[in-house]
Amino acid sequence: MKSILSAKSVTKVSMKYLYHPQNLQLSAYPVPLLNPLPRMPDGRRTYYRDISDELHDSLSVSSSAIRNFLSLQNIVYKPGYTCYSVRCKQCRPDCKDVRSEGANILINTTSGGFQCTTCAWSGKWQQFQKHVDAFTAANTSAGEDLVKEATTIDPVQRDYKLSCLAAEEERQKTNSLLSLTDDEFLSLVALYQMQGITQKTLESFGVRVYPNKEDLYFPRQHLEKRQACGFKRTIVRQMHDELTITEQISPREGGILGLFGWNLVPDDASELVITSNEFDAMILHQQTGRPVVALPKGISVLPVETLPLLEQFDKIVLWLSGGGNRAWQAAKLFTRKLVEVRCFLISPEIVQLRALPAYQKGKNLKTILDGARPVTHKAVIQFGSFRQEVLNELSSVEESTGLRWKRFPMLNRIVKGHRRGELTILTGPTGCGKTTFLSEYSLDLCVQGVRTLWGSFEIRNSRLVKTMLNQFSRKSMQRYVSEFDYWADRFEQLSMYFMAFHGQESMENVLDAMQHAVYVHDIEHIVVDNLQFMMGAGNFKGLYDKILRQDQIIEGFRRFATAYDCHISLVVHPRKELDNVELSIQSIYGGAKASQEADNILILQNNKGKSGLLQGKRYIQVAKNRFDGELGIVPLYYDKECQSYVKKEKGEKGPLSLNKDVEAIANWRASRAGSTLVLPTVTSDVESFLSLSEGRVVVLEPPPHLAVDDDILPDQTVSQGG
Repeated sequence: MKSILSAKSVTKVSMKYLYHPQNLQLSAYPVPLLNPLPRMPDGRRTYYRDISDELHDSLSVSSSAIRNFLSLQNIVYKPGYTCYSVRCKQCRPDCKDVRSEGANILINTTSGGFQCTTCAWSGKWQQFQKHVDAFTAANTSAGEDLVKEATTIDPVQRDYKLSCLAAEEERQKTNSLLSLTDDEFLSLVALYQMQGITQKTLESFGVRVYPNKEDLYFPRQHLEKRQACGFKRTIVRQMHDELTITEQISPREGGILGLFGWNLVPDDASELVITSNEFDAMILHQQTGRPVVALPKGISVLPVETLPLLEQFDKIVLWLSGGGNRAWQAAKLFTRKLVEVRCFLISPEIVQLRALPAYQKGKNLKTILDGARPVTHKAVIQFGSFRQEVLNELSSVEESTGLRWKRFPMLNRIVKGHRRGELTILTGPTGCGKTTFLSEYSLDLCVQGVRTLWGSFEIRNSRLVKTMLNQFSRKSMQRYVSEFDYWADRFEQLSMYFMAFHGQESMENVLDAMQHAVYVHDIEHIVVDNLQFMMGAGNFKGLYDKILRQDQIIEGFRRFATAYDCHISLVVHPRKELDNVELSIQSIYGGAKASQEADNILILQNNKGKSGLLQGKRYIQVAKNRFDGELGIVPLYYDKECQSYVKKEKGEKGPLSLNKDVEAIANWRASRAGSTLVLPTVTSDVESFLSLSEGRVVVLEPPPHLAVDDDILPDQTVSQGG
């Protein structure tokens, strides 16, 4: 199986959305909204988020290919935990940095991405190859052109420099914590529940305060420890007698995020503690003196670009957000990326609290760190290694059942929740809406923070995302295209990725893309629509060969879900049935392999053979549920306008009744245009609200209602210190 899963490629689809001013439909509003955003010279507004180059750049990148290239170029390399190390001057003789004589270039063994530990040279494997080839051929006629091409600034390096400039500009807007009075500092401590962390510790980590004396600035560093490459801003708001704290992260996903606390890590340190919370990192460093860093997006992701930074450590202790199954699963997943042999975990059995709350309850943090347990071999385990998981399933039933859907509450009653490591098969008649349902099914989870990879082989990604935007906004974007920019900006913040495949594709390439996505982007949920597009064009000698091939594909997905602790949702077409016959497990095309390997089987029925309440309605039949065996039916209510299977609440008919959307969109446009807008109390009269936009007061982004909206991303909400 490893030969099939050699790392080659994965990509996130380019999302280009263009519209022309003449298509804007503003007639739905009593008065015009604020001025739209500036557009391109030809009158278009373009959204373009593209990392599709990963597909081509990662082809043929494997650890053996990297070793072969280095050997052929006579470059001496030293294998490490996650990277190969080579001397900078060996492959970059043009480096002008005087420190480069003793510097090392670290090359990721899986992705081929590289960076110099001293001169900040970084990029993709293909750029490294071009550079070495260019200077090998420098004395030839084509050598000069090769050198010129190889020495151009890589987009990764350019974006990194821009992020550093942005972080410094943001820092200039803040003040030192020493500028606060004693009462102001105590008020800040109480606000974030960070009792126990001293002002000196906050200052040493570079934490600063904004002029409103409530918002905090947390810098993150990467290669240059004295220079921030990104930041996190906590934003405090008072919303209808409720205090909320949201966070703004820069750069957004796709850039180099950096690590909080990296500025205090000694160059010769051999041990490191990794946390998922800035306050935990500070209290651990303050009380134990050990080097501690915090991940940029909590338990959501361990950025692959941080692996070269962590190469120097022989022991890494992970203490992530305490107690929950999801945090525990994330810790085990990160140890695979970091290499298990050097990783130690603070398991729920040791302590079920985060570091700061544990300290506030009188726990000895040094003793807890000393008790961290090594990660056992993945193929040989004892009961003690998963004893706490058994206890969690017995004592925390709701949490152990998985993440619950918000749009499909009846599905929770049967399936209980979305769990990692499972294989779900969805089937249904042709044209019944399988893709539309699966789109909203996965979107529901992604909005709650589940990092999702979509593989749509039948429908192009642009069309799929159009459906998702309608479902995401709960309205027709074609009808309300004037709101597109706002919803597209919110959608871009989701951890949603897309494979750049369309039509027939080999199973090997799909598995390669999935493996790369899990490694680089920490994907938790993979949607494959559908299996038939991996069967090939039909070079089968008979029906037996075709069924055998399908069974092999399903077995491959089953193994992948188990090996990478990733949930896979797979669409499989059924056999042709009579019009008056409902589908069943036996209707799934092929042999019995699908029904045997699947943990869950969902059948989208179109009410054939039913009467009474289900007559004329579609519904999901849960035909298999390995978790607890409960089966049943989930009625669906299709809203054609927004392509949603969720029944709208009473009074929810469109944008005019969704006042918080109108208010948020207006505020968003004002902030994007550089102006400010008053925040009135929520009114039932849209025209009255719009007439209030004459006033001016500072408005922060994102829109205020996101802080309390059910659809907020978990990584946008700051966990307070306590």
